[in-house]
Amino acid sequence: MRNGSASPRGVARNRYLPVLSWMLVLLVVVLFIRSCLLRPSSEHQKRVASFSMALRLIREHYADGVDEASLHEAAMKGMVRSLNDPYSAYLNAFQVEASDVLTEGQFGGVGIVVSWQQGSAIIVEVQQGGPAEAAGVRPGDRIVAVDALDCSEMPFPELVSRVRGKVGTTVKLSLQRAETGEQETLQLTRVRILMDSVNWKKVEPGIGYLRIRQFDGRCVENVRKGIEELGAGNGLRALLLDLRGNTGGLLAETVAVCDLFLSEGVIVRAESRLEEQQKVFEASPQVALPPEVPMAVLVDGRSASAAEVMAGALQSHGRATLIGTRTFGKGAVNRVFLLPDGTGIVLTVAHSPAGLGLVGEGKGIEPDIEVGKLPPPPAGEALEERERWLSDYQAAQQEQFDRAVEFLKSEVP
Repeated sequence: MRNGSASPRGVARNRYLPVLSWMLVLLVVVLFIRSCLLRPSSEHQKRVASFSMALRLIREHYADGVDEASLHEAAMKGMVRSLNDPYSAYLNAFQVEASDVLTEGQFGGVGIVVSWQQGSAIIVEVQQGGPAEAAGVRPGDRIVAVDALDCSEMPFPELVSRVRGKVGTTVKLSLQRAETGEQETLQLTRVRILMDSVNWKKVEPGIGYLRIRQFDGRCVENVRKGIEELGAGNGLRALLLDLRGNTGGLLAETVAVCDLFLSEGVIVRAESRLEEQQKVFEASPQVALPPEVPMAVLVDGRSASAAEVMAGALQSHGRATLIGTRTFGKGAVNRVFLLPDGTGIVLTVAHSPAGLGLVGEGKGIEPDIEVGKLPPPPAGEALEERERWLSDYQAAQQEQFDRAVEFLKSEVP
């Protein structure tokens, strides 16, 4: 080996020294960034850290014993309630399970249909053979509390999900009875309820009647089947579509049902500050009912959300005549988000003006022919007033149906 020459091992060390130095610098930078991210440096992180600290302080220092799960649920409910949106709600694990009924087509329930009217949960239908009917529940009864929880300030989605639940479990309904005006608490056992969301029949020669109670995961196939059995293209000369009491359902399913009757044009627009939630749904050319077959749609103050999307689309494109009373006015698109602990929140992610923007939140859709208009349910507990209102409600429903059939008979060639 000559003097002044480096050994092969020394050369290798010198060659890799810069690389090792840069790797060390990179490691220091990564550790620094990570430490910054872990510190509550932003306002959001400070708030999250403060919430966790407050929960810990209550648990460790509050004089009386507390249930941390109850504190967490109360905080979640309060946060969602602060949105001041009646359609957003916090759901516990049981309520999350109940929220899947639209896609499954079945749920655990007691056999009642509830309508939210003037701040009250009014039972408008009682399923024959169900637990509610067996216990003597009647249309017109008002739900005051569910499992001892006051319903007066409870968001409607939460009320519905609390009445529903696992088959075999029980629920306590505190009711103000329509017949006596007295309050009574009933304990009912939930049973398996199959969603009979679409029904159809012939009401006059050549005139078919099709009712959609809710837009669930099987609605499109059932509506298509109903149209076929009523004789589309072979004897069906007019169709009466009933959306009264339909409080909504799946938006995608609603669009698909509308597409059975519309061959072109916008069905609905979903508007949001979030780009991924902004959508425009348009009709495709193929329809299940020929465009020359006249249609009438029955609507009322309980027709809401997806039902308003369909009613508005058919009306704005001139495909159907709306008969009844002004709809509810719910232009919100909701989505259930699941949380890591099995709970969830329902949030309004977009707003959907029906059809060509004919409905805004709280305004509703005006029918082409108004009939069967009702005064609001009585706010008091007077028995005679509640009985009179229920009688008027049933008479108005029949008047709307008769007027729609009369209209279609005049439209049939």
